Amino acid sequence: MNFVKVAIFCLVVGLLLIGQPVGASQTTYNSHYVFLPKAEVIGVDEGSLQVLSDDNLYTVKLGGIFGIYSRWWSGLTAQELATGHVMQILGRQVDNDLIEAKLARDISLQKKLSALLGTVEKYNEPAGIIYLQTKMHGLVEVVLSSQTVIIDPKSVNQDKKIKVGKKLVVKGLWDKANSRMTEVNKIVLFHLGETKEK
Repeated sequence: MNFVKVAIFCLVVGLLLIGQPVGASQTTYNSHYVFLPKAEVIGVDEGSLQVLSDDNLYTVKLGGIFGIYSRWWSGLTAQELATGHVMQILGRQVDNDLIEAKLARDISLQKKLSALLGTVEKYNEPAGIIYLQTKMHGLVEVVLSSQTVIIDPKSVNQDKKIKVGKKLVVKGLWDKANSRMTEVNKIVLFHLGETKEK
């Protein structure tokens, strides 16, 4: 399914931008369509974004957009876009600094079901937030919910406690730009290399 989305995106971009110079940070077609391969979101308003691309500031309207996708081509809503994210935008340039987006891809937001292994550095139990130190991604904020299930393979009862210094495997939606994992559906307490408590 993702392959089909990628193919369609590439085909649309290719058809609109055919004959344009390769390697340009901003490419236009017949002075109507523009493709921004790397646009940083610096502002988010209702129905529009302010982005910076190649030192140029644009307002991007999202009202008539065909689709918004994550880095891995999962569908997104406009409400999930945030300041600091890097996007690829294809749309119609109606003014020097105004673009009506047709397709947009947030390459900062994976929104992909992922699993991370790390050690609990801090646990804010009332807020339901774990700060997990990982080797690959540094400190990650893990947001729990009422749907989060905690599994302890060695536990024979329901007393499954999250403690500072404990190794965990967490599974949820990974936001690379903000080092944050949400919609966490599973936490597995990791025991490999631990010694038994007396």
